[in-house]
Amino acid sequence: MIFMGFSERGGVRSVEGGRDRETYESVVDGFERDCLYSSMRSADLHRRAEDLRSLARAQGKSPGPADFFEAVRAHEDANGLLAAFRRDLARSETAAGRTVLQLTSDVFRAAVASFGKATALAEAERAALEGYDRADRERWTGQRVSSMDARLLAFDILARRATREPVAEIRTAAQEEVERRLADAIADITEGGRRAEYQLIWLIRRLARLQQRDHCIDIAHSLPRDDMAFGVDAHLVTGDTLFRLNIKSLSEDAYRTEYNDAVIASGQERARDASAVLVVVPFGDLHDAFRAERNAHLTEFRRRLPVLRKKIVAAIACSLPESNRDAMLALTPAAQIGRSSEKGKRLSVQYLERHTDVTTLRRFGVLSMDDRPDVTRMLDLQKRFCAVARDILETVAHFEHPTPELVQKVQQAIG
Repeated sequence: MIFMGFSERGGVRSVEGGRDRETYESVVDGFERDCLYSSMRSADLHRRAEDLRSLARAQGKSPGPADFFEAVRAHEDANGLLAAFRRDLARSETAAGRTVLQLTSDVFRAAVASFGKATALAEAERAALEGYDRADRERWTGQRVSSMDARLLAFDILARRATREPVAEIRTAAQEEVERRLADAIADITEGGRRAEYQLIWLIRRLARLQQRDHCIDIAHSLPRDDMAFGVDAHLVTGDTLFRLNIKSLSEDAYRTEYNDAVIASGQERARDASAVLVVVPFGDLHDAFRAERNAHLTEFRRRLPVLRKKIVAAIACSLPESNRDAMLALTPAAQIGRSSEKGKRLSVQYLERHTDVTTLRRFGVLSMDDRPDVTRMLDLQKRFCAVARDILETVAHFEHPTPELVQKVQQAIG
C-alpha cells in the first residue's frame, strides 16, 4: 500500500505501509512555518497548497490551511497595490499643494476609481475573500493560525471595500453590516490579547466613519507574517503615512507592577526592532468603550461614550508624530466631549484620572508639541500630572481652561 507524504522541504514523497507516514498535522505545521517565516514564490505556495489539499482528502482532514495561506498571499498582493495607490495619491496631492488628510471623501473615492491598477486591486481582494471563505467553511486549528483568522482577516477587506463605495447610502449600509458582523465575531475570540486588538481596530474604524474621516484614516489587522514573525498587530494609515502598531492591553492596576512594566519595556523594544510603535490601552477602558459603542442606543452607555472614545484615541495618538497625532485626535473633537455643565464643579480625583490624556499634558505644557514620547514616559507623565494637579487645580474649569499661572504651577511641581 502506498501513501503520499511530504518531505521536510515541502515536496511529495511516497512512504510504504504508512509506518513512517507523516501525519496531516505535522505537514500543516511545516507548511505554516514556511509560509510565515521564509520567503516562498507564489508558484511554490500554490504547488504546496495543492499537495496539502490532496493529503487532506486522503486523510479526511480539512483543506482549510491551504485555502487560508493562498488567500493571505492574495491579501498581501492587494495590500501592495493599495500602498502603491496611496503613494501615487500622495505625490499628486503634494504637487497640488495639498495633503491626503485634507482631501474630501468624494475626491478620495474618485481617485480610487481612476487608479490605474484598480482592476488588479479588485481582483486580488476578490481572490482573498474567496479563499478566506473556503478556509472558514469548517473549523480547523493549526499550530499558529486557524479558521477564525480567516474569518477575521476577511473583515479588513470587506471594510475597506465598503469605504470605497461611491454611493453614500450603500456605503453606510455596507459599513454598518461589516461592523455588526465583526463585533459578533470578536465575541468568539477566546485569546484575550487578540480580542483586544480587534476591539481597538473596530473602535477606531467606527469613529473614523462617524467623523467622516474613514477615507483618510484606516486601520486593519496585520497579516500573519507581520504578526507572527515581527510582533506587529495592526497597520494604521493616517493620510499617506502607514504605522505598524504593537498593541498591549493591560489592566490599570497592572501599570503599577514590575511584571507589566517589563511587558511594556519588552513591547517597546520589539516595536523598535519592527519599526513599529507601541500602543498601550487600558484593558478596562477598551472593554467599556467596545461595550458602550455596541449599546450606544441605550442612554446609560451613550452618556459614557465621549470620555471613553477620547481615552482610546489618545492611547494611539500619544505614540504618533505631531501631524498624525492631531489627525487621530480629530476623531473625538472637543465639541463631542460636552462637559460644559461640569465646568464649575470641584475637581475630583476620579474626574482627574478619567480625563487626563495626551491632550491634557499638551494643554499644561508638560508634553512638547514636537515630542513623540514612548509609552513608558507617557504613563509616567500621566501619573505625575495627576499626583500634582489634584493639589493645584480646584475646579473642572481649572482643568479644562487653565490660566497661565496654573500651568506654570503644574509645570514647576512636575519638575
